[in-house]
Amino acid sequence: EDNSIDLTIYNVHKFPENMDYQILRKEEIVLVLNKNHPLCKKAQTKEGFLHPWLDLKMLEKENFILLYPDQNTGGIAQSLFKEYSMEPTVLLHTRNSAMSIRLAIQGLGAAFAPESYFREESRFFPEGCCFSIGAKPVLTTSIAAYQKKKYLSQHARDYMEILKNYAASLSASK
Repeated sequence: EDNSIDLTIYNVHKFPENMDYQILRKEEIVLVLNKNHPLCKKAQTKEGFLHPWLDLKMLEKENFILLYPDQNTGGIAQSLFKEYSMEPTVLLHTRNSAMSIRLAIQGLGAAFAPESYFREESRFFPEGCCFSIGAKPVLTTSIAAYQKKKYLSQHARDYMEILKNYAASLSASK
């Protein structure tokens, strides 16, 4: 057992059972398309969703650029496809979130991403648009995780507090 890591920060869709953690923030996973994609015109306003909503089933014939299933967003994508009984065409599997977003923005297919990742990439690639999906908003959770029942130093606790305050400021600025 390696005990060399005091604190790690990452997004989860399944919470770790072998670690203690604190939730930093929740964020919507969005569908990314090129703004000229024909389905963009079919998006609708739906109560409880932050962005125009698309029925994922409408993308059944679409090419997808996906992260691997062992990655957070890739695992969420697999869960969505299972929920919608879809077996989409996967144009590309990648471990690079930015690349999947950029390729979708360029019109090569559809991708899933945390909303903040999309916002960051769209600063440089404004041809994209994002959509809410799912029967309810699809969320990812950012956590600060640490070894179970192990003393966490004061500087690590202070760092987690800084992260929580920063995450709260992001949510407040929307």
